[in-house]
Amino acid sequence: MPRPPRVWFPGAWYHVMARGNNRERIFRVDADYRRYLGLMKEALTRYECRLHAYALMTNHVHLMVETGQTHSISRAIQWLHTSYSTYVNRRHDRVGHVFQGRYRSEIVDRDTYALELSRYIHLNPVRAALSGDPAIYRWSSCRAYLTAGGDHLVTTTQLLSMISQDSRTQRSLYRRFVLDGLARGQTPIGRGGQTPSGGRGLTPIFLPSC
Repeated sequence: MPRPPRVWFPGAWYHVMARGNNRERIFRVDADYRRYLGLMKEALTRYECRLHAYALMTNHVHLMVETGQTHSISRAIQWLHTSYSTYVNRRHDRVGHVFQGRYRSEIVDRDTYALELSRYIHLNPVRAALSGDPAIYRWSSCRAYLTAGGDHLVTTTQLLSMISQDSRTQRSLYRRFVLDGLARGQTPIGRGGQTPSGGRGLTPIFLPSC
C-alpha cells in the first residue's frame, strides 16, 4: 500500500524526529554536527522554511520547523537527510542508510503547544546525560533563546513573545521556564496532544540511547 501523504499547509509547524538506522550514531565527530547544521541552513533557504528549535543528539534529531507558502515539509527534510547521508557515507567510508525509515513528524499547535515543545527539545541533551545544563550543550538551539545573536539559524522571536512581550525579560524568563521543567521532571510529551497530567504534547518517539 502506498504511504499516505503528510499533512501540509502554508505556515504549518512540525515536530520532526529522525533516528539513526538500527539506532546507530548519526553524528560521529564535531564536523558531522557542523555539516548537518550547514545543510539545514541551505534547506531553510531553498525550501523557505523557518527553524524554531532543534537538538542534535548522537543517534537522533529533534527539529521544530515552520513551512513557508510553497514547499511541503517532506521536500525540505528529504533534501536535508539525503544530502547529509551522502556526506556521511563519503566521509566515513560506509554504505547504506544513515537514517532509519521515514522521519516522523507531528503537526504542532503553536498557540498551545509550541512553547512546551521547545522546552522538551532543549531538555533532551540533559535527559540523555550529554550535558548538565541545556544552555551549554553545543548542538541545540537553547543558547539562541538565552543570548541575543547566539544562533542565526533559529527564529526565536515567536516563541520568546509567548513568554513575555517585554524583550528585556524574555530570555531570563525562558531560561527559568526551561530549568523549571527540569526541576519538576517535565512530563514526557505524548502523541495526539495529551500528557498523563492533561497537558499538551507528543509521546517521545526516541529514548536516549547515546
